[in-house]
Amino acid sequence: GFSLYLDANGTLYSSGANTYGQLGDGSVIDRFSFAPISTGVKEVVAGGGHSLFVKNDGSLWAIGNNAYGQLGDGTFINRVTPVPVISSGVSFVSAGENHSHFIKTDGSLWSMGSNEFGQLGDSSLTNRTSPVQIISAGVSFVSGGSSHTLALKVDGSLWAMGSNASGAFGDGTTIDSITPRFVANDVFTVSAGRDYSLIVNADGSLQSVGENAFGQLGDGGTNDRFSLHQVVASGVTTVSAGLNGSSFFFKANGSLWTMGNNQSGQLGDGSTTNRTVPVQIELVDVVLVSGGDSHSLYAKR
Repeated sequence: GFSLYLDANGTLYSSGANTYGQLGDGSVIDRFSFAPISTGVKEVVAGGGHSLFVKNDGSLWAIGNNAYGQLGDGTFINRVTPVPVISSGVSFVSAGENHSHFIKTDGSLWSMGSNEFGQLGDSSLTNRTSPVQIISAGVSFVSGGSSHTLALKVDGSLWAMGSNASGAFGDGTTIDSITPRFVANDVFTVSAGRDYSLIVNADGSLQSVGENAFGQLGDGGTNDRFSLHQVVASGVTTVSAGLNGSSFFFKANGSLWTMGNNQSGQLGDGSTTNRTVPVQIELVDVVLVSGGDSHSLYAKR
């Protein structure tokens, strides 16, 4: 229900729902137009009701819902203005529904927040209000879903942790894991949604797995899958799994494709009909896409 964007100068803007202060404007009043909240920002991510961003100096900042400690500031206090979490050395950040992750420049993976299913990967089911190290080195990318997390290493290996009840790991089981579990090799990028996962392989093929009630796996049906299933054979470069069963990807030519939950028109195909196979929305020039709960955003060149 809220959106964040960065302009070319590194100014961070926010708009939308502000129940927990996730817009960072010092209030809990919803905002219907974008307003600036910080400068010198190089990366931003929106969670279920919290926001995280990394500044040019490598510092990590957090705002919004902190009921599970997902802001990582050592408290359970919601924050309506940005609070510093890590002073330097952060290279990448990801927010799940109620949990958060970041990668440092040394390739180490850190987690905080809700851990009901082990999605933090720290060998426990304990919520964490301060960052805990999960993997010491070699991590290049991480994506938090509703209750599971996917971590990608520089060697192309994919690891999963948390809830696997709907088969979101893609390892052929429904067994949860409180530590990172190996899933696959030769992976290029991933996105974790609500109990499902989208995976792009090094050859540009797109695979999907897990919960499929809205057709978000793009396989033509609505049955859950417990093993990886190929949706597109080649050409996929970026993928985004929304937190309410809406899926997005674009290809190397900049074409944007969507599938899954469309009850609010978030797939952008001019309808509110759920789609069980990919539908092309834009022909060229898409460079970024982000699926939220019931809305989506994309940027063109």
